[in-house]
Amino acid sequence: MTAVASTFTIPPVSQHTHVEYFPVSEANRLLGIVQPALRAGDIPTVPIAFKNVGGFAVQQPTDSVLLTLVSAKKAQSAFRDLRNTFVKSNGPSGSLPAGSQQGAFHTAVGPKLSDDDISKINVGDLYLCGFGAVRWSDETGRYETHFSQCLEPEPDHKSANWHLLRENNEEQKIK
Repeated sequence: MTAVASTFTIPPVSQHTHVEYFPVSEANRLLGIVQPALRAGDIPTVPIAFKNVGGFAVQQPTDSVLLTLVSAKKAQSAFRDLRNTFVKSNGPSGSLPAGSQQGAFHTAVGPKLSDDDISKINVGDLYLCGFGAVRWSDETGRYETHFSQCLEPEPDHKSANWHLLRENNEEQKIK
């Protein structure tokens, strides 16, 4: 009996990675930023930071951000409603290697706060919200990951914390 050698090709493994945004409180901690309480006359700033949480390099990430005041009633639709107003950062910024503890961030600058804004924030009628989108690619294509977090008062109205909205870390493939 003669042995017949057969050859077959194993298809390549899809090399899809993932980008994830840090919660604002964690980005502040990692960057050594202490966020003071909001006051009338302040122009708030917030670091909007992301990292590669996948097993392959994130190539050419470019992001856009927005920090704005949003009515509590409109917070759930604000990402979609304001998407076209995000401010784009400067061009492609290299790559984020897999397994790296490093990330990338841009500081979002909000509007100057008035006494009325502070009153509405304190009672929970108005939120300070950060929004963003980072476009990136890997060997499988181009993607976009979303950032959507709001500073909201806690039920006791004695403190406020950053809360994640439904779009936060949502990923979509770009055609």
